[in-house]
Amino acid sequence: SNIYLAGAQDNGSNLFTTAGINSTIEVTGGDGAYCFISQNNPELMITSYVYNNYYFTLNGWDTFFSSDSDNSGNFINQADYDDEADVLYATRNSNEIAVYSNISSGSESKSVKTVNIGGRQTSNIKVSPYTDNRIIVGTEGGEVYIIDNANGTTPSVTNIDNNDLPGGNVSSIDIGASDDHLFVTYSNYGVTSV
Repeated sequence: SNIYLAGAQDNGSNLFTTAGINSTIEVTGGDGAYCFISQNNPELMITSYVYNNYYFTLNGWDTFFSSDSDNSGNFINQADYDDEADVLYATRNSNEIAVYSNISSGSESKSVKTVNIGGRQTSNIKVSPYTDNRIIVGTEGGEVYIIDNANGTTPSVTNIDNNDLPGGNVSSIDIGASDDHLFVTYSNYGVTSV
């Protein structure tokens, strides 16, 4: 319960092993970004460097392996990990998401999925805890979409904002009691933020 990972820009990704703010172990260097610990297998951990460059461990950082170098996406690239399906979803380019599957095998498989999200790039990704193979994404233009069959051959995309939400960058998505209860925040000047 006292183990967590934190990415710190310019200061790597650090593993905390005791309660409180104490000394850490830098498990991967450079610019630390999004980090994940599998809730089903806590020895499986993921850190990210800039863009779509990821590091994976299956044994708590005794050893680790990395994804193929991929400089698509954003500098600090948005991602979310599906613990149940063992799949990492990440921002890529306009109308694309990167999908890293079978991470627990020790040799992840990467694919790029085309998704029709208005010619935009995702700015936030959230895995549904209620519906298998579903992610909810926000875009840099303020739209919100549900993507079903997200790791399948042909993802199905549904715009759910009805153009009623403010313009701006979707900075965070959280899910309440069901996929119908979403909490969305925006970052931009002069827009309602929540």
